[in-house]
Amino acid sequence: PLPADGSSATDRSVSARPRPAGGRSPEALSARARLASGLVLVAFVASHLLNHALGLVSLQAMEDGRRLFLALWRSPPGTLALYAAFSVHTALAFVALYRRRSLRMPLREALQLVLGLLIPLMLAQHVLGTRGHHELAGFDDGYAAIVRTLWVVRPDIGAWQSTVLLVAGAHGCLGLFFWLRHRPWFGRAAPLLFAVALLLPVLSLLGFADAGQALALLPAPPPPDAARAAEL
Repeated sequence: PLPADGSSATDRSVSARPRPAGGRSPEALSARARLASGLVLVAFVASHLLNHALGLVSLQAMEDGRRLFLALWRSPPGTLALYAAFSVHTALAFVALYRRRSLRMPLREALQLVLGLLIPLMLAQHVLGTRGHHELAGFDDGYAAIVRTLWVVRPDIGAWQSTVLLVAGAHGCLGLFFWLRHRPWFGRAAPLLFAVALLLPVLSLLGFADAGQALALLPAPPPPDAARAAEL
């Protein structure tokens, strides 16, 4: 005979099986890993934009800020955290897309997902052209050389790299919005957060442009081979 609630022994045994706690389920762990990796990437992009904005002060201020930037992100712990965050965040974006039963989603969520998939492709050229070139060929990737290249020599690449930073910033802002929107204080802080999200990339582009205009007025440095010959 069945008990009063009509459940069978099989039903009771299934319901009695231990279930993973909400914070330990694969979905919850995936969400936490995506959030943690996203916060690392947001910190990287925000510090990069802030460094560019120092161009409004002077090129030397950009170089001084760059030393602090490199001390953090090119140190062994910073490099490990950045590359791990980049790999984890990208992989989890593909996992989230694979797990979806339908591609129908709100516009903001679709925009965040599309930007998250595009950013790795867009960043590849920037990474190879700066740190990759520096590590493999000893290229000086200081602001004077990089800004001159992107503003004077190849402004098309400069426009592309500026677009990459804006796309990465927009993706990060959307991620922060989805994370913070249910916090009780978010409504009060939203205007300030929106102002920061708007002003930081604008100041970054203005700093880059100001440094580019200053470098365009200076004589071009000699080619590396000529400089080495002069030293001899």
